[in-house]
Amino acid sequence: MRETRDIFKDGRTITTRLSRFGERPDREFDIQFWQGLTSEARANAVWELVVDYWQMKGKTLDELRLQRSVENIQRGRR
Repeated sequence: MRETRDIFKDGRTITTRLSRFGERPDREFDIQFWQGLTSEARANAVWELVVDYWQMKGKTLDELRLQRSVENIQRGRR
């Protein structure tokens, strides 16, 4: 396996890993990648996946929002 890292002028870094067909992937690469990101960057990546999935279903982005459930719980008297 060969790993390369490209750093661009705008500050973006792209890391790639080349492996042979049939070679069992090493999860350490993925773990290091995701742990190397800030929590904000991980949340942004997840949101991108949600948006992509929503668009693949043919739905408009206007429909996409967080669910807001409201519930009132009152404790009974003893």
